[in-house]
Amino acid sequence: MPGVLLTINTKVGATVKRGDALMILEAMKMKNELKAPKDGVVAEIYVAEGQQVKYGETLVRFES
Repeated sequence: MPGVLLTINTKVGATVKRGDALMILEAMKMKNELKAPKDGVVAEIYVAEGQQVKYGETLVRFES
């Protein structure tokens, strides 16, 4: 979903559980929590706070 990334609640190397809130995205004046789709370790974060993101853009990569 397109919008502005307000906050990043994780960092590279963090272990997350499915459902953990990773980021908050503002879209259409609503704040949306972006949650981890699976248990894992954050390998890379491709965006920064305040950045405009597009539909389908990759935001986070998890280690395999």
